[in-house]
Amino acid sequence: MQLARHVHYFRVLFSACYVIMALVSSQGVSNTEREAFELVPDDERQCCYCLTTCFLSAVTCPCSPDKLACLHHVDKLCDKCQPSQFVLRFGEFLCLLVAMDALCDCVT
Repeated sequence: MQLARHVHYFRVLFSACYVIMALVSSQGVSNTEREAFELVPDDERQCCYCLTTCFLSAVTCPCSPDKLACLHHVDKLCDKCQPSQFVLRFGEFLCLLVAMDALCDCVT
């Protein structure tokens, strides 16, 4: 019973991450890169619009690589570049969720 609860929990997390990434993709962002957010100081991973500290993912622009936006404010990131030039940076946690989802398929 407890294993089933854990499987459900990871599937819910994975689904939420998938929805967020699909939303960013629908805004035209198609490039991705892994980012070790835990190694970046908090003040260097704040959204340029709302100043939220980004923990799991953020979007950057090639013309200002030090500037980033949270996933809710991709449209506020840059007026000069197209969203197709933006990069979705994601942390290790999202990779772990993908792996856990695959593992849950094996267990259930």
